[in-house]
Amino acid sequence: MKKMLVLLFTSGMIYGQVDYVSDIQEDIFDNNCTSCHQNGGAYQNGLDLTSYDNLMAGDSDNGPVIIPGDHASSLLWQKVNSGAMPPGNNEDLNSDEIDLIAAWIDEGALEIPAVDVTGLFFSEYGEGSGYNKYFEIYNGASEVVDLDNVVVLGNYNGNPWSETFTFQAGATIDVGGVYVIASSDADDAIIELADEIHDYADPWYIVAFNGNDVRALAEISGSDTTIIDIIGTLEGGDPGDGWDVAGVSDATKDHTLVRKASVTEGNGGDWNSSAGTNEDDSEWIVLDQDTWDYLGSHPHDFSNDDISIEITSPSDGETVFASDVQVEFSVSNFTVGAVGSGADGH
Repeated sequence: MKKMLVLLFTSGMIYGQVDYVSDIQEDIFDNNCTSCHQNGGAYQNGLDLTSYDNLMAGDSDNGPVIIPGDHASSLLWQKVNSGAMPPGNNEDLNSDEIDLIAAWIDEGALEIPAVDVTGLFFSEYGEGSGYNKYFEIYNGASEVVDLDNVVVLGNYNGNPWSETFTFQAGATIDVGGVYVIASSDADDAIIELADEIHDYADPWYIVAFNGNDVRALAEISGSDTTIIDIIGTLEGGDPGDGWDVAGVSDATKDHTLVRKASVTEGNGGDWNSSAGTNEDDSEWIVLDQDTWDYLGSHPHDFSNDDISIEITSPSDGETVFASDVQVEFSVSNFTVGAVGSGADGH
């Protein structure tokens, strides 16, 4: 998720995305304004500041007081910035509170902060043997991502979308973290790294996919569904066994796919550009089936990933006359670590 972070530097304070309820309504309006601006606005110029809906209704005697995206033209900000409000002997809002209102208006004056999910994407996909099926989602954002409004869409054998998977209530992904969904019958090494495991057909068949089944990460906003990232495509119907990736035929079948470290956001539904036609233009590294050494973290460096072994003794071409021979060798690009750490062995 590429977070568009609004920064206002005032009195040493830095503001990120503003939460209306806690930052504006509770901390500012309820503490400074609603003793007068209440009761449908009857007590003060027709403006009621007891709720977001009342504020945005635009029922004040002077017309709308908030213009989303433009704090300088918003009457409410003009009044508090000039010191005209709060009136009389009431203490003025301090500069931090005024700037917080400006930041909130410029962000769009939303009641619930918008979540930019462009940096949320599939980082690994495993179409393994048996029930060794899983997918991993990575959060490349600057803040924790709440998955309440994120779903995974599924289809089968070239058909239209047939299921919408919702995450567990309250599920989040930390900054730089991953979220793994796997079959409950997968290998123990996968299960240990999974955030959610699901039985066959429970719910639906979200982790019972084959190489020709599409999975899409999508955001739900009201009645709108926006695809953030996709593996496979509905275009062209059933591809047969699977889709080609990085020049590998049917790579979504019987393979593990790992997203390259250079990828910073989802493909927005453009699977063809994401899959590419060769190793260079693809966003994916294609690995053998049942390779889950990279599961549980992201990104990974594949720039020089070939393991090499060099015999250092005896030297090349040397003839050895002995019953016991000691061979010394060096290994390059090989790391030892726990399963799921991205190491080459354990």
